[in-house]
Amino acid sequence: NGMTIPALIPFCYGILSFISVLIFLTTKKFKFFRFSQIVLMLLLPFFLQISLGGFIPASSVIIWALISPLGALTFYHVKQSVYWFIAFVLLVITAFFINDFLPDFVKYDLSEKFIDSMFLMNIVGVSCIIYWMLYYFGGKQEEMKKSLEIKNEEIHEKNKEITDSINYAKRIQH
Repeated sequence: NGMTIPALIPFCYGILSFISVLIFLTTKKFKFFRFSQIVLMLLLPFFLQISLGGFIPASSVIIWALISPLGALTFYHVKQSVYWFIAFVLLVITAFFINDFLPDFVKYDLSEKFIDSMFLMNIVGVSCIIYWMLYYFGGKQEEMKKSLEIKNEEIHEKNKEITDSINYAKRIQH
């Protein structure tokens, strides 16, 4: 659609991600890789939304930034993910406040059908990712509960065996 700057943003994301992967493969420093990917996931949608002219022309592409705190929730400690969620909220609020000024600087002739299609893609895409993450971790939680129940049953059986042995020893002593 002749949108060079918005096209450059995901292109640069791809290049930066590739560099991040190469750095990870050579240094094996997962912390840097994790941090760089979560930052990129947070900032890319924000810059893309601004370059497209705001919430409506960008079809609220900023919703993809929600993957950043979800990724942090997955790969950091739960408490650390709160900071990433706060960063997400602050970016959305910032985007809201500059939204009215963007049409003066950015003007693309986007059809309503194109914008609606992008809304559909953004909402369905992010919803699928969130659902998959919850489904995956819900399954892991169920596995852990079953494993814990089995271990508790084993402990209960061992405890019963020990108690029975003690009672048997007491009877022998009497």
